[in-house]
Amino acid sequence: MIDFKTIQQQEYNNYDTRYIKDIKIVHKWLSDIITDNGLFFSFRWYLGRKLSRADLINRTHIIFNKVFPELLGSHWIESYKKHFTFLLVEEVKNNQRHAHLALGLKTDRFKKEDIIKTLIDLEPIIKIEIFIKEQNDRKIRKTKRHHHNMVISPIYDVNGVSEYISKEFKICFDNGRSFVNIDNLIYPDDVFPVKTKIKLSAEVRKNNDRIIRKASLRP
Repeated sequence: MIDFKTIQQQEYNNYDTRYIKDIKIVHKWLSDIITDNGLFFSFRWYLGRKLSRADLINRTHIIFNKVFPELLGSHWIESYKKHFTFLLVEEVKNNQRHAHLALGLKTDRFKKEDIIKTLIDLEPIIKIEIFIKEQNDRKIRKTKRHHHNMVISPIYDVNGVSEYISKEFKICFDNGRSFVNIDNLIYPDDVFPVKTKIKLSAEVRKNNDRIIRKASLRP
């Protein structure tokens, strides 16, 4: 198994070109999903223990379950995918798990500044300190009001972000075949599961109506 320890492809020169091709395909796939208009988040929760995947999903849910309604209103769950896309990747370092999230803006209804302002306004509710990092600048807006934090940076280079995310993936080998393992990616449907409606057949609906009518006639 080969770790993506760096975004520099020349470190893979000892392997044949098919692995470099795998890496390029993943970078392109991530870039297409994220888009070149968005924000990059780094989340850190200091709990003194390793967070589970379920913990990360839950904490991301809590944050964006506040953000999206503020931006889109009460029926946000039906429309957020029209305006936003995001990918969350787990990172384990020194036995501590944190996460990086790339949020892409798919329409021109919102700007990056709208997302940042909404998060800052919600900081007392989501209880996570927000740092803003501009291009080539140090982190700004450090309040020290909350123990946990997120660092938000506008995406200036989507390819660079895709390469940074992909370093958390691994190239795996199985009986002479290679593939990129992306099991540590978390998708929007993981954070906000889609509720599927059960479709009843005409026969079942007719039978249900008969039972309801019969029950309503009882004294």
